[in-house]
Amino acid sequence: MSLQPLLNSTGSALADRTIQGLAHLFESLFPGRICSWYVEGSYANASAVSTSDLDLILVFDAPLVAEQEQTLVVNLLEACKHLSSLELDVTVTDLITLQGSADPMFKLGARLVLGSEIRDAVPLMPVALWARQRMHAAFWLMIHVFNRPQSVVVPITFPDPADRFYGYAARRMQRPDGREVFTTRNLIRITGWIATARIAYQAQEYVVDKRSCVATYRKEIGDEWTDLLVTIDQRCRQDWHYLIPDNEEEQEELQAIGRQVLAYENHFLNMYDQFLADELTSNDLSAQTTALEMLDRTWHPEPAILTLLYQLANVEHSPVGPTAQQLLRRWQEMSNSNTTFVARKA
Repeated sequence: MSLQPLLNSTGSALADRTIQGLAHLFESLFPGRICSWYVEGSYANASAVSTSDLDLILVFDAPLVAEQEQTLVVNLLEACKHLSSLELDVTVTDLITLQGSADPMFKLGARLVLGSEIRDAVPLMPVALWARQRMHAAFWLMIHVFNRPQSVVVPITFPDPADRFYGYAARRMQRPDGREVFTTRNLIRITGWIATARIAYQAQEYVVDKRSCVATYRKEIGDEWTDLLVTIDQRCRQDWHYLIPDNEEEQEELQAIGRQVLAYENHFLNMYDQFLADELTSNDLSAQTTALEMLDRTWHPEPAILTLLYQLANVEHSPVGPTAQQLLRRWQEMSNSNTTFVARKA
């Protein structure tokens, strides 16, 4: 079986060949089961730099229900990540799952490279739901991706105060020659996710990729953090290609960016706390449930949040009351254990 020609090129011969190889392998093991392959992010809009990762969406015709198949997919993707000279990020989904709704990055920003176009039948996620997901996701990411300690208290501190770049440039990446290098990928990721969350929450607008994020933020938010986002996109992504610069002057510039990023994170955290309080006091059961799920995943016992949890726990016949009670009991046990809780690495 020969490699299938792509319907749309990414603009990179290496990325195109990688996609063709992945598709060939998966089709060999799951014949007739795969509907489509899409590319997202910088390879979808021709803004990729030399160190950009390759974001792919693999769409099956139906969910993988057999544990053996699920394990096979996980193992295949892990092996492919080690074999590929490009950093891979592959999301696996299926037609039935997508019938609920799709996020704007897939619905509006992805590019079909193999298979059938299925997005016409996929509804776009409502922007209010998108905003809720992005706000919670940005909070989760800023704690877990930097392995920050729990409980989370305001203000948060640098991921690693002893590190020259404060822990913001600690993400490793393997170069094509096999060398491992440190990158600013997580710094770019967290600031972009916060910006996307704020655009969704405050302006009720979608953002579909990094390239449009800064421009949309400038237009819709336009606050004192705009210049920081512009600088991060220009210097960290476009000029330095996610890598730590070599010369001393530029390294000092990266240090200064890190100091501003911490202030930006704390600004968002204050905003998130108000959002979280609004969600917990909402009449929307889904909003309350999602907020409690996030608090269950990340210990954040701010006094105002604790007060709201006690109120929810004591509302008679409240559908979320038992969950709030269970969460309070667990937090009390954690508090009494005198143990330092550290977030798991993402």
